[in-house]
Amino acid sequence: SRFRILENERNLGLAATMNRALQECSTVYLARMDADDKMYPERLRKQLDFMESHRDVDVLGTYANTVDHQGRCIEQPFPFCSTPEDIREEFRTRTALIHPTVMFRVERILKLGGYPLGLAEDSVLWLKALSCGYKFANLAEPLLDYRIHPTQSMSVKREISLSNLDRAYAEYGPQIWGDRAPNFVSGSTRFERLRRRIKRNLKSLFA
Repeated sequence: SRFRILENERNLGLAATMNRALQECSTVYLARMDADDKMYPERLRKQLDFMESHRDVDVLGTYANTVDHQGRCIEQPFPFCSTPEDIREEFRTRTALIHPTVMFRVERILKLGGYPLGLAEDSVLWLKALSCGYKFANLAEPLLDYRIHPTQSMSVKREISLSNLDRAYAEYGPQIWGDRAPNFVSGSTRFERLRRRIKRNLKSLFA
């Protein structure tokens, strides 16, 4: 009786499905994860306790162990910042939350209009939230196994995802950091960022 299973008649994509969950949610908090990840038993209790004792925090993530498709740990947790001030600064260079680990206040996310449709929806939402003064935090311990595999949307449609993220930084960056807003170019390696920056500059030159 504690559980409700919501099924979509067709594949709506992550953003639209999250927005449906937000509309159906009747609780103060929503915690999310992906179907192929594994949540540790203590995760929800630790996040709930933190959110209840830190009423100024809107979104709370945790660290995560990265595992492959067979569940083998292939990467130790990245040491993201933990406090709202430090996370806001860390967002100048990278997304400082792991989406499947987050717990957030439903009312606050609904106030933003929910998730934007399209790829990189989580990072775009976080930037919009930062531009509105929202506060983030991370629990500095792994409470989830984050599984990666070649068919993930970020792998299959990577260039679209990175372009959406770049546009979000261009739109919200000045509102968040003012004159310190970065000329952000996303990419997982220095070579990829350089390649995309050159591509952007050439496109602007010949526009």
